[in-house]
Amino acid sequence: MITYSGIYAPFIKQYISFKRNLGYKFVDASYTYLLFDRFTIKNNQTKIEITKDLCKKWAEKRPNESDSTRYRRILYLAQFSVFLNKIGYPSYIPRLPKSYKSTFVPYIFSQNEIKAFFLACDRLNSNENFNTSI
Repeated sequence: MITYSGIYAPFIKQYISFKRNLGYKFVDASYTYLLFDRFTIKNNQTKIEITKDLCKKWAEKRPNESDSTRYRRILYLAQFSVFLNKIGYPSYIPRLPKSYKSTFVPYIFSQNEIKAFFLACDRLNSNENFNTSI
């Protein structure tokens, strides 16, 4: 179980409980909120109010952080800010960065590579000792 200890700890716990009661597993977000909890402690946050300045600091890209991780981190803070606003604590809702572009480049197999793959599959010997073999 994750232990939150900053000024937002009871609200983070309440928010996570709320989301889980709606059926969300909320595992990754729980860890992100732990990072946010530590971040607010490090930044000496004493008032329950997420400011624009705090959001800007939180949204800064970290070394070796992917665009999708940064996007998710900001998204979780925006959702938490909406929650705080709804329960009576004024909080700035950060704007999400433009959606990131994936750097993934798919490999397209040629006809010859596909034929070679299936020929290799056809040459495989099945093992009678394993009931999962074909």
